[in-house]
Formats: sequence, structure tokens, C-alpha cells
Amino acid sequence: MLRQVGEKVYGDKNPTEIFFKEDPIDIQKVHDGHYKVRVKLPFMEDMGFEPKILKMGDDLTIRIGDYQKIVALPIFIAGLESTGASFEDGWLTVDFAKEEEKAEA
Repeated sequence: MLRQVGEKVYGDKNPTEIFFKEDPIDIQKVHDGHYKVRVKLPFMEDMGFEPKILKMGDDLTIRIGDYQKIVALPIFIAGLESTGASFEDGWLTVDFAKEEEKAEA
């Protein structure tokens, strides 16, 4: 039975081959105190749910329906506040900024 599943999933491809080479998490510095954290969520659009985002300490929790993903944030982002999120081309982008930048926006 396992062999049949393997044939269905991989066909003629070698199952030890690396099929995905893109980083699932990307952090971009916009300027001092402002960062964008992008998380690859390729099936989110198909689910029909809006993501719920919660930042606690250095963890970013993303909930979509019954699914949950926790992303450990680097220490330099842990002290920043989330200023918004957007979804485009399979990527959830969450903005983080210092408290004073958040007030200016």
C-alpha cells in the first residue's frame, strides 16, 4: 500500500530530490525600527478564512480556521509592535514597527 501511495505522489520522480527551494519565511528591513515578516501560506486563499495574527513575546501565531502556525521571531523584532498585515501571491506579510512609528502612521 505504501508503494502505491509513493507512486501516486512522486510518479517517476526521485522522492529524495528537493522539490521546494524557496525559504518559507522572509524578513525584510524597511528602515531602522520597521521590518516586514513574510510567511509563505500557499493554500490560504483556498481556505476562505481570514488569518488571525497574535504576537506574544518573540512568537508570531497565525491562525487560519482550525490551523495554526507559530513562527519564532528574531530578537530584534520581538520588541516591535505589529502595525498591519496583508496577503498577496501566497505570502502573508506582517509589518512590525517601533511604537512611535505606529503612532505616526
